[in-house]
Amino acid sequence: MPNKNTILICDDDKDIIFMLNQLLNPKGYTIQTAGSGKEAVQIVKEFHENICLVLLDLNMPGMGVLDSVKQILLAYPKIPLIVQSVAGILKKESEALSVKAYFNKPYPIEDLHDCIVGLLENNAVPIPSSTIVEEGIPKAKILLVDDEEEICEYLQEELNQNTEDADYEVRFTTQGDEAFKISNEFEPDLMIVDMRMQYMWGDELIRKFLDGEAYCPKDFLVFSSSEDVASRLVSIREGGFEVLNKMSGVEKLKEVLRAMCQKHGLVK
Repeated sequence: MPNKNTILICDDDKDIIFMLNQLLNPKGYTIQTAGSGKEAVQIVKEFHENICLVLLDLNMPGMGVLDSVKQILLAYPKIPLIVQSVAGILKKESEALSVKAYFNKPYPIEDLHDCIVGLLENNAVPIPSSTIVEEGIPKAKILLVDDEEEICEYLQEELNQNTEDADYEVRFTTQGDEAFKISNEFEPDLMIVDMRMQYMWGDELIRKFLDGEAYCPKDFLVFSSSEDVASRLVSIREGGFEVLNKMSGVEKLKEVLRAMCQKHGLVK
């Protein structure tokens, strides 16, 4: 049975769940997870007296999560409910249901944390910049830094294929140090960085860019396949940067890039 002050999260992003637990547990909140919208509805029905807030990802599999939102709000309107999605999906429909906030992925984890704390402790909802969605086709110059050349060549080919849905120009390097030179010449809008490289960690490379050692992109996406770098991934999340597991596949990568472009107005 969930404890009092339990926050129910329906999201398959383990990094988000981990970070929220790290930030909210010291404040006395407990994180309970649900694997689908249907399971979230069932948990709320059974333990609604102990649940103080619900966070639902509209892209979860199974029963339409928007239907789950409707059921929870109808039965328990006093429980604050936050939804999140990518590329503004179901934003208008969610707002029509009077959810407390809508988050457009990717977003700084601090925005979500501040929103939750504001709702639960101050009865106020900060308006995160990540809720602003620019319409249009994503258009961006992307620099890919990964020490596996085959991955670089594959992703470059996939992303450089300009279609009706996106317009990307991609360059890559397998060396972290070379990324500085290319960035100064190419001036990328976004950078995809491998977390574990032979001579430099991805978070170290990002820090060097943020410190002004070369032209700094508007945003970074960390590509990770390692489960043994949790502490480094936490620091990336705390910096507000998106983390994506390489096993997620290229379609998920395109989805995240689209959301990043919309967030920064990189559209045409």
